[in-house]
Amino acid sequence: MWPIWILSISIRYGLLLPFRVFLYVICSCFALSVLVPLAWVSPRGGTPLLDILLHYYIQGILISLGARVKYHGTKPSPRSPHIFVANHTSVTDLAVTSGMGRVHAVVAQAHGGMFGWLCRAVLKPLTASLLFDRNESRDRAIVSKRMRQHVNDIKNNPLLIFPEGTCVNNEYTVLFHKGAFDLDCLVCPVAIK
Repeated sequence: MWPIWILSISIRYGLLLPFRVFLYVICSCFALSVLVPLAWVSPRGGTPLLDILLHYYIQGILISLGARVKYHGTKPSPRSPHIFVANHTSVTDLAVTSGMGRVHAVVAQAHGGMFGWLCRAVLKPLTASLLFDRNESRDRAIVSKRMRQHVNDIKNNPLLIFPEGTCVNNEYTVLFHKGAFDLDCLVCPVAIK
């Protein structure tokens, strides 16, 4: 097990609100005009160029949200199969962890509506993320098999798993689901504060 990698996030509201709104609009236009078309034509999990573009997009979104992220320690990048396991504080956790180094793939609940479309049409092709329906027992068995395959292929983006299964407000933790720890690979813990 690697030493824990700690990230602290603070959201600052300031006088730069018009600049941040402008940056958010620019980043969103970039995503719709460049990232989404590239995601649809690129191989599963993206390419190095796509990873770089996605990394800069994530940085722009974090800045536009006013998030200041402090990374304590260095992000582990072992050559052997590994996963990152983190507590789940908000919907920005994937962006925060992917803001330093390589972009992560994530195991996530499949949603409907606009958010679900974004996950299926953008997140899944760009990062090779795994989406599943919690209510389907067959889906859970399939995602478990796909997690093993994903972890064993070093070319894939590192897999980020939130074993709590839901967002928690950092006041407490809930029972971890054991699926993340049954993969027979190196576990890199991440603490998001």
